[in-house]
Order: sequence, then C-alpha cells, then structure tokens
Amino acid sequence: MPEHVPYMFLFHHLSFLKQKAEEFKKLGKGKSILLQRFREDAGLNDAQFQQLLLVALDCERRVAEQDKKAMVIINRMKAPYPDGKLPAGEAPPPLPPELITMQQERDAIILRARDSLRRALGEQDFVRFNAFVQSHIAPEIKADTPR
Repeated sequence: MPEHVPYMFLFHHLSFLKQKAEEFKKLGKGKSILLQRFREDAGLNDAQFQQLLLVALDCERRVAEQDKKAMVIINRMKAPYPDGKLPAGEAPPPLPPELITMQQERDAIILRARDSLRRALGEQDFVRFNAFVQSHIAPEIKADTPR
C-alpha cells in the first residue's frame, strides 16, 4: 500500500467525523462523542488532537481543490461517451499525462500534510501516532474501496 493511503483515509475520516459532530450539535442533540473517542483511541492530548484536526481539514480542502481540477480533465475524456460506455471493441483512451501528474500532486498534498503533522507532534509522539495509524487505520482499508 502506498505510504500516503492510510493518511488519506485518516484525514477524510476525521473530516467526516467533524462534519457529523457539527450536524449533531446543530440539531440540538448536544455534543457528539465521536471525535473525543477517536482522540482517546489515538492517545492524543487535546492540543495534539486539535493540531491533527487542523492538518486533516486543510489537507481535505487541498485534495478537494485538486480533485475539482482533475474532474475537468476527466469530464473532457468522458464527453465523447455520453452514455458512459465505450463502443463495442473500442479500448479506453489512455490517461492524459496531465492527469497522471495531478494524481502525483494529490498524493504529495497528503504526504506534506502527514509531514506537517509530524512536525506539529514532534518525532516521538508522531512515531507513536503513526503506529496507531498503521495498526488501526491501514488494516481497515480495502483494495476496492473507492476514493
């Protein structure tokens, strides 16, 4: 598994939990314990967890921006096939080099976010946190999981 993948899922998961916690609060149901539970499971103090959330949300924003740019290219590739199907016997077109480059840039966004988290936590705490990611997040990732 590429090294950015567990962090891609981690940052996305935290963004999702944060969104759900805000929705829970807006509905007047009090405070959701989902984020608190994750913080405890990860063994982070409040300041470390807040730093993790900042990094995760910023990463998710940057990845979404990159994905939006990529969708322009993807939609251009799909345009000749309005029903979404290739004519019989026609091979899919090759990926444009710019799309491959954009995927590499997307992966780099995630790795820079991970490295930012490393600097924020300090090496010793990051090593411990990374062990948590590798033992609790990575095993949950399935090869056919879209993202």
